Amino acid sequence: MKKVIWSNRNLDIKDWEDYFKSEFDYELTEDQKYNEMIELNNEYIGDERMNLNIQLNNSIIAIADLGLWNGRKQGYKIIESGNIKDILYSDADYVEWYSDGYNIKSIQVHHDGTNYIEYRELKDNVNIDKFTDMIYEGKEITRSLLNRYTNSIEKHVKNVYGW
Repeated sequence: MKKVIWSNRNLDIKDWEDYFKSEFDYELTEDQKYNEMIELNNEYIGDERMNLNIQLNNSIIAIADLGLWNGRKQGYKIIESGNIKDILYSDADYVEWYSDGYNIKSIQVHHDGTNYIEYRELKDNVNIDKFTDMIYEGKEITRSLLNRYTNSIEKHVKNVYGW
């Protein structure tokens, strides 16, 4: 079951009406409501970074299926800090970080397309270069291959939110 950590995708002003009524003693225009919704929602990501300030033993790998102007490509990024809060950054226009019940993932929409990313902790004593070469070369990354080189970080996030 999908559990959203933070999202700015599909925001709906109707979902924020109780907030507007409780915080403003005058009627907001639709533009004002939209701007307030965006501003407050953007502040919430800072809260989530504080919630997920969890230091892991190893670096995190973000494994991506990238939507680019010239088609779909595989890619990866190593988050050296190994802190889960550091996955909550993106240059995309619309982003959603979530748990699918097993892993932490994100959907990131930008002007060229949509990126799908899975975040995993690198395991000790594995040849990560072999694994990253496979990603770079576009080879199929099966679940068993993923589990050989990495561990899910979902359990750490689950503990924070009580899922």
